[in-house]
Amino acid sequence: MSWLVLALFIAVVVQTLSIMLSGRYPYLAIVLAFVGGIVMVPASVIFLVGSLFSLQTRLTPDLRLAINHGSGRA
Repeated sequence: MSWLVLALFIAVVVQTLSIMLSGRYPYLAIVLAFVGGIVMVPASVIFLVGSLFSLQTRLTPDLRLAINHGSGRA
């Protein structure tokens, strides 16, 4: 299991706890939601960039060749 998946799992658990505690301890729930959001936003950006790069290399196979062999000039 990668560190990114583990961080996202912990963030989801913290977000769930914040929802469950929001009625009784609203300030604690806000802090937990904030902490979970701080973890989830950068991890989501990393996932989004990786997915977009994977999609781009799948749509344009020549791009992978240019990346592996420099600028592509002869």
